[in-house]
Amino acid sequence: ALARSLNIPAVKIMQQYGIANSITAAKDLGITTLSGNAQDYGLSLAIGSAEVPLNQMTNAYATFANDGQRRDNTTVHSMSNKFNKVIYTHISTATQAISSQGAYLISNILSDANARSFMFGSALNVAGKTVAVKTGTTDDNRDAWAIGYTPDIAIGVWVGNNDNETMVSGGADMAGPIWRATMQAAIGNATPSFSRPDGVVERWVCYGTGG
Repeated sequence: ALARSLNIPAVKIMQQYGIANSITAAKDLGITTLSGNAQDYGLSLAIGSAEVPLNQMTNAYATFANDGQRRDNTTVHSMSNKFNKVIYTHISTATQAISSQGAYLISNILSDANARSFMFGSALNVAGKTVAVKTGTTDDNRDAWAIGYTPDIAIGVWVGNNDNETMVSGGADMAGPIWRATMQAAIGNATPSFSRPDGVVERWVCYGTGG
């Protein structure tokens, strides 16, 4: 359901988990634009009824890539003076926002090209590479998102009109090609893969005809 961007299962999950818990989970992932009051939202929050900046959402996806550890965004990694002496280096600290098992399961789902092919075909695939990706589209195709990652890099793309006019299509068609080309260039010859942590339980269900 997640790989195919089906809305109803997402709403049902939020109904069971609770809006307040969902807001807390979003804040743990670095989303700061949600109020702390669950009564400000309904179950439509599960499908994007609140505004979130692209950089925050991309960093939340980077948390999934980073075994559930969130690191704050920074625009400056280091600075050097005219003598090429480093005078500042950004110190990044990690916060465990979601369990490594939970992060892996999300990455495993979003990187399943076969599962998403039902809805997107091969439009979001990077040939020969394992990449996790999710699209998003607002009402009337006014905004199109594509956000995805490997264990090493997360990339978020927004497409829209400055005057908020509608577009002819949504996330996969508008933002998808930009995201795909950028990710292809960023990966290069690398062969990314998501490492499965201990504690992930797999259950196999066998169906027989009896007899």
